[in-house]
Amino acid sequence: MLFWKLISVSIRSQMQYSASFITLCLAHFLSTSVYILAIGVLFDRFHIVKGWTFYEVGLIYGIVHIGFGLAESFARGFERFSQMLIQGDFDRVLLERFDDLSLISYGFTYHRDNNYDYDDLNWFLLGKRCCC
Repeated sequence: MLFWKLISVSIRSQMQYSASFITLCLAHFLSTSVYILAIGVLFDRFHIVKGWTFYEVGLIYGIVHIGFGLAESFARGFERFSQMLIQGDFDRVLLERFDDLSLISYGFTYHRDNNYDYDDLNWFLLGKRCCC
């Protein structure tokens, strides 16, 4: 139920800028068409490439894009997760659930000294909001 509500909110927010939405859909359609056209030109010239026909390659192309589409639908932004961890932004995401806590500052210091194993330093400064 919540999933469909979020889908509805996402569609309504995208439709606020209908020209941008239509342009994005057109760009996706054209880029996919160019790839299929390039594969078609290749198979028009060679007919069979290493035993594969145009229709077999088209089927695999479609299956791969369905998989990427589903992954993008359910796990959008996952490719940015490692960058969020490195920059320390994931801490803010974790703290969004707690209204009375806020991340004031954070840092990481890395020393390349092989003589001392514990010279790396992580620090977080949390603040508690007062509801007075």
